[in-house]
Amino acid sequence: MSWFTKASETSVGKKGIMAVTGTVLVLFITVHMLGNTHLWEGDKENGLKAMDFYGRFLRTFPGVLWAFRSVMLVTALLHVITGVRLWLENRRARPIGYAHMSTVKASLASRTMIYTGVIVMTFIVYHILHLTLGKTGPFTEGRVFDNVVRGFQVSVISALYIVGQVLLFFHLTHGIPSLFQTLGFNHPKYKATVERAGLGLALVICGINILFPVSVLLGWVKLG
Repeated sequence: MSWFTKASETSVGKKGIMAVTGTVLVLFITVHMLGNTHLWEGDKENGLKAMDFYGRFLRTFPGVLWAFRSVMLVTALLHVITGVRLWLENRRARPIGYAHMSTVKASLASRTMIYTGVIVMTFIVYHILHLTLGKTGPFTEGRVFDNVVRGFQVSVISALYIVGQVLLFFHLTHGIPSLFQTLGFNHPKYKATVERAGLGLALVICGINILFPVSVLLGWVKLG
């Protein structure tokens, strides 16, 4: 691991870590979002919803599931810690007198990356406590559909999820183009296309995620 330690001490290495971990996290939240669309499907059999079967499928091999969760946790922590280190490094390198000039052309998303990143990470911890471990609301083991609907029927919980997705949207609109740039796709010819693709993917992911609590609040998805 000496190569990793050495790489993590350079700016280029830190940006590389951010790009790789960011790519893994974007792929994960995309697949996670697609899996959660089972919320809108009907019963499968024996009164169980499609989302319950999806949950059972994920738990078919618990050892593999927890190994995967551990990898994702390490990836997320690496992403956040490296991001904070880069932010501190940039602050130390930036003269105070030029602080205003350096942000004139910067977008809101780019200026708030560190804040949205930390808040989104906090939201993910809450999400795990809520719907994976059942520590922050109504929870019945194996009844994924019921847990989600009961949770989102509480307007405060739904509001937290919606705010979390809005912040994730801002984070992704800058983060996705940035990881492409770090990985070498930074030619001016492709810059606008990459930015539009990042915006589109962020809109799809966060828009569909917001529809989950909204569909429960509006009564489109109900228990029973």
